[in-house]
Amino acid sequence: MLISHDLDVVARLTDQVVVLHEGRVVMHGPVATTLDSAKERMK
Repeated sequence: MLISHDLDVVARLTDQVVVLHEGRVVMHGPVATTLDSAKERMK
């Protein structure tokens, strides 16, 4: 398990990711697709 706010580190070190917001799971899945979606939502 890796807990980090650094999305670049997460992308390099993991295959799967869970995105939390205010302590709740809001997204989960493969790193590439999930982080792309999360970055789009943060804009």
